[in-house]
Amino acid sequence: MEHTVTQVWCELLGREDVDPEASWFALGGDSMQAIQAVARLREHGADLTVSAFLQAGTVRALADLLSTATAGGGTAGPRRPAGTPVPLTPIQAWFFAQDFAEPHHFNQARLLPVPQGLPHSRVQAALEAVVGRHEAFRTRFTCHHGTWSAHLDEQPPPDLPAYPLTAGTDQPSCEVLDPLHRGLDIADGPLWRAGLFTGGEQQPSWVCLVAHHLIVDAVSWGVLARDWQRACTQEAPALAAAPALTTPTPLPDEEETAYWRRLATAVAPRLRLTDGERAPYGKLEHHTLELPGHLTSVLLGLAEGGQATVPALVLAALARALAPLTRGDGLHTYIEGHGRQHLAVGDQVVGWLTSLYPLHLTPEARDRVHLLRVAADFQQQMEAVPYGGTGYGTARYLAPGTPLGRELAAMPRPEVTFNYLGRHSTNSALAAGQTGQGIGPGNVLPTALHLTAWIEGQALRLHLSADAGLFPPGAIDEVCKRLRTELDDATGLVPLGGRPLPGARPHFLVHPVDGQVHHFQPLARALGTSGWDCYGLHAEPTDEAEVGIEALAASYLARVRSIQPAGPYGLTGYSFGAAVAFAMARQLQEAGERVDHLILLDPPPLPVPKGAAATTVLAEHMATLLPHTPRHAIDEALEAVGDGATGRQIAAQLGLADDTFVTARLELLMRHHRALTGWAPSGTVEGLHLIQPSANGTRPQEGWSGLARGARRSVVPGDHGSMLTEPAPLAALYPSPVLEGGAR
Repeated sequence: MEHTVTQVWCELLGREDVDPEASWFALGGDSMQAIQAVARLREHGADLTVSAFLQAGTVRALADLLSTATAGGGTAGPRRPAGTPVPLTPIQAWFFAQDFAEPHHFNQARLLPVPQGLPHSRVQAALEAVVGRHEAFRTRFTCHHGTWSAHLDEQPPPDLPAYPLTAGTDQPSCEVLDPLHRGLDIADGPLWRAGLFTGGEQQPSWVCLVAHHLIVDAVSWGVLARDWQRACTQEAPALAAAPALTTPTPLPDEEETAYWRRLATAVAPRLRLTDGERAPYGKLEHHTLELPGHLTSVLLGLAEGGQATVPALVLAALARALAPLTRGDGLHTYIEGHGRQHLAVGDQVVGWLTSLYPLHLTPEARDRVHLLRVAADFQQQMEAVPYGGTGYGTARYLAPGTPLGRELAAMPRPEVTFNYLGRHSTNSALAAGQTGQGIGPGNVLPTALHLTAWIEGQALRLHLSADAGLFPPGAIDEVCKRLRTELDDATGLVPLGGRPLPGARPHFLVHPVDGQVHHFQPLARALGTSGWDCYGLHAEPTDEAEVGIEALAASYLARVRSIQPAGPYGLTGYSFGAAVAFAMARQLQEAGERVDHLILLDPPPLPVPKGAAATTVLAEHMATLLPHTPRHAIDEALEAVGDGATGRQIAAQLGLADDTFVTARLELLMRHHRALTGWAPSGTVEGLHLIQPSANGTRPQEGWSGLARGARRSVVPGDHGSMLTEPAPLAALYPSPVLEGGAR
């Protein structure tokens, strides 16, 4: 069972392997993916709930749990007849309370891929099997004397009209899909509609399924995607009935009630909005931001450190982006969650179960700190919300006459809504792309700003919608710029330790030639216990042909100043990074700043080797990067491409041109190699500490010593790599900032 659990986790988290003792969230997982994981494990015969999955937390604990409880997979009762009442969910009650101008036009839609060659009749049968499995598609809503209720109706066979794809396109356009969104009726039906889009032999085919939001949510589409795959691939498309929602959402217990009462009486920050009429959805301003793959991977790395999740990091960036427009500290926002914590079969149910609740997120630190520190504070506050926030909607909208319901109705409403949709692979059974206008242009949303975030493939994507007329002119553009800058800055500097000790002092460590900073983790943990707050400066891919050492130093100092605007500074450079750290120290001192500590770990010899000697060093670095490539193949590739070759040329010579990860790493390696071989150090610094591993023997470093007005040399056990992986002797050579007076 542990092998099965590991396989599912690796598939969903995009990893080759996982530590069986590492927690789901520390590995980058989120609650949305947890629902997907439970569904996958059910397919392997596991009897599991989402809450049990999250409570187990690790591969090993989950495998132990499942080894004593397999089989099952969720039970469904007999098909319930038309007229059966269905309890409203809190979010459905919220919807009716909004009194939207176009309540029938509040939809979601997805494109479902049709297997090549599947005839129209089989596609229609598959669609009938999928929608027939879930009671949501038979639900109707009625209003009596101002009170809404839900009941089941009969479901007629689905109509699936066919439309041609435009020549030369792979997906239907929004203009073609928009008509599918019109004409739904929440009382009399239909609440969903579908269309089949087909093209020529070289074009894919799709079913666009449009459903009113009252009967689907983000999790539902994952359920429908799995059903769709089964219905399209098995000979008989019929599917067993899914579990149904039969009991109302429970009212908050005593502990929950106390939590929401504290929130209702707290003083929350407010956006500085101008007076004016609220703009309908059709007049909102929309912005889309994308964090490139290499920066998203750094952001995920921050999340995998366990202090904060991706949603907390994005919320921290949003809080800072909105700070100039906010009265008070922190961020007052509605949070959307999946709302399925109380359901044993939440991974199998289609319906609108989203939780929507207010939260006042407050950073503990008032000074400028790394975004991760703010996100860690936000994460703790988000984790303190009981039952994923479902109790708020239950009391506020399903029991508005209770004392708690009245208190929640009277509290100030946030003007921000945040929704994190999780992580989606590019080979998902649901196609990415536009699916038409889901929300009626006349509907007025309840908050002035909405931010939706998700990870698609390798990139973090953000969609911001705002009622720009309520903000000062140009304010939303500035918010988007600040939001992107905050995320860029967060990925430019990587906190390497846990939460720092009180009074800890920043210390910045510059990457070696491969551009990575994970090498410093053991050293950073050791230094953290003595009062250093360590940050890694990693390299970023760039389109520039050449980046010299001095230019890198200036760029890295801009990142450093985002955390520590003024000295005294502490810098460490490892291998190639020693040259950059030296240049940073010299530039700081020339600007009148103090650099108390400049520590160079096993730096390259000076003068820097040229010609054949430099090529030999480069080949050694490549052999480390490409452990499965024979050394002779690397030597032959370098000889074939000659001096000045790019990483892409070398990758092609090695037959690795299609491996984008390897190509990017080789490109970075070559850029740093050329930067170092073209560098001639100039000027001097006040002092430096050269530290070499004992495996290097007594290799002289007079070239470095001559660049300092006072240099010290030390030797630690080990070699170039183990001096960092076994860091105790190395960490002992760093002075204690506490003894020096702590943070200054």
